[in-house]
Parts: sequence; structure tokens; C-alpha cells
Amino acid sequence: MASAEYDLERSTVRAPSDGMITQVALRPGVMAANFPLRPAMVFIPDQRRMIAASFWQNSLQRMKPGFQSEVILDSVPGHVFQGQVSQILPAMSEGDIQSGGNLVSAKNLAAHSRALAIIELEEYLDAYALPRGVQGKAIIVSDSDPLHVSLIRRILLRMMGWLNYVFPIK
Repeated sequence: MASAEYDLERSTVRAPSDGMITQVALRPGVMAANFPLRPAMVFIPDQRRMIAASFWQNSLQRMKPGFQSEVILDSVPGHVFQGQVSQILPAMSEGDIQSGGNLVSAKNLAAHSRALAIIELEEYLDAYALPRGVQGKAIIVSDSDPLHVSLIRRILLRMMGWLNYVFPIK
């Protein structure tokens, strides 16, 4: 008991940058270690929000950083946010393996994952009082798409955005 109190008195919790803690699991009796296998807190840094959008793998052929993007959010019906692709993540979950002493299941390998693109919006989302993790839909306008395909994508995105006034589309 005395050694636990001694450790507690000398414990320090530091944030890696400016931000906020949204969930704290530090309570009396909880063990936390320097090696973060299971973090005791969820930390959200103060930074401009980015959107992570998932796309089918065949879309990777026509996606590049710098391409124009449009995003609608379920929580902001009827509004189209303009943005730009800043990054396309170079791996999907099927390319990941962690040693754990178990054989890799063919079921996991046969799953069709989606590629992730990071989109930076031109407009700040802070004015909308949206929590982190809001959902929506996104399109990327490729320079190799025929004009009519890009136009159809934009029209369909706006139609789905207006439908969010009635009910969110999942």
C-alpha cells in the first residue's frame, strides 16, 4: 500500500500537444504504464479537422493528392463542403499483419476493404458545433474522368445532401 501511494504521488500525466481529453479511464485502482498498450485517456489535439473518406479499391487508379473534393455531412443537410485530397493512405487492413500466435484466417484476407483518402476542407467546421466523428459522403473529382461523370457525381451528392433534411442516408 505504501509503495502504491509513493508511485501515485510521483505520477505525472502529460499531453503531447494542446488539446482536450474526452474520456478518462484513470481511476483509483487502474494500472497505467509508460508503454501505451491500452491508453488510459482519449486525447484530441487542437488542430484543423480533416475528413477521412473511404473509397473502393478500383478508385485508387484515379485518385491523387491535390484533386478537388466535395463532402456532405449528415448533420449539415443541404450544404456541400469544398475540399482537396491531401493524402491517400498507402495501405489497407488486408496488408496488415500482427504477430499473435494465431494463423491468419482466409475470411479476413477475403474481405474487401476500402482505401482511405484524407480530405482537407476549405471551410472550418467549428462554426457548425459538430462533434468529432461525424459521418457523411464524399466525392473526388478526377482529372481523368469525362466531364459528364464528374457532373453526375456532383449532382448525386447534392441530392443525397438534400435528402438528409428528411432522413440520413446510410
